[in-house]
Amino acid sequence: MVTQSVILAESRIPCFSHAKGGGDRSVRETPPWLRRLTKTTALLTFSLLVAGALVTSMKAALSDPTWPTFVGRPFPTRETFIGGLIFEDSHRILAGLTALATLAQAIALSRSHLSRRIKKFAWFAVLLVLAQAGLGGLVILSIRSPWISVFHGVVGQTYLATMMGLALVTSRWWANAPDAVSVEGIRGLRRQMTALIVLTFIQLLLGAGLRHSPTGFTAHLVLHIAWAVAVAGFIFFLTIRALAHFTTLAFVRNGMVALSVLVVLQMLLGTGAVFANIARPEPEVARFHHVVFSVGHVAIGATILSIVVLLTLAVRRISEHRPQMILSERSS
Repeated sequence: MVTQSVILAESRIPCFSHAKGGGDRSVRETPPWLRRLTKTTALLTFSLLVAGALVTSMKAALSDPTWPTFVGRPFPTRETFIGGLIFEDSHRILAGLTALATLAQAIALSRSHLSRRIKKFAWFAVLLVLAQAGLGGLVILSIRSPWISVFHGVVGQTYLATMMGLALVTSRWWANAPDAVSVEGIRGLRRQMTALIVLTFIQLLLGAGLRHSPTGFTAHLVLHIAWAVAVAGFIFFLTIRALAHFTTLAFVRNGMVALSVLVVLQMLLGTGAVFANIARPEPEVARFHHVVFSVGHVAIGATILSIVVLLTLAVRRISEHRPQMILSERSS
């Protein structure tokens, strides 16, 4: 006969805690309107990255040589909204809307009950979107270095990761996450998921270099593929581990399976983009099949980064905010 005695003691969340001050307190839910705002802003950010990829793939970058105006005018007009300007100026309009939403989010979070750390991240997002806009302006007005474009893409991915994180930590799930029993290996999984964020981010950086570098295409491509294989292998390993060892954590299992499926799709889209690029008779002319493959590749890459960030924070949440369980077993 086995008897178990379980002593539960509520622990405070050291990271992204909603409680102010010390002591043990229950986590207050974020108001519904604020949750909707953070989710909407995160969706706008994702859409902005996809729109930027569409501008590059359609060879519409620098279609509008003026900035921050629209062909020298304060607003786009029907006469100027033609050709490549449709993609370039639509990207700018979406960027403006996203920046306003990010500022509104930061102000709203600053006036909320949420922790100081969350508020700092909200204002950090404002700095990122301003830096993103400034880098875009530099490319248009003066500095045409491909490295500025690469850095522009890196800041965009950092911005997306920050917005996804803010959407999660203000969600109802975050406030009401169940107290998890002690799951063997959860701390190790937390470290591995953090490493996966770094690996994924580097992969996106290499992808940005491949898209924007005017020389060394083959070398960039080989490095990009090699790193992609490493990242994919790590994701497959974590998926197998999640299915085998974390059977009680449905969000971990489902999230890792989704990542594995997306990685396979990403590799197929990447392969299609490479062959479509090689098959183009005129490299500077956009072709529909190449646009579909390349934009889809970027969109899936951003989705993978988003899921990795959300999973990492969720694992951190349950590994830190859970009852301390003391189990004693006696056999007779």
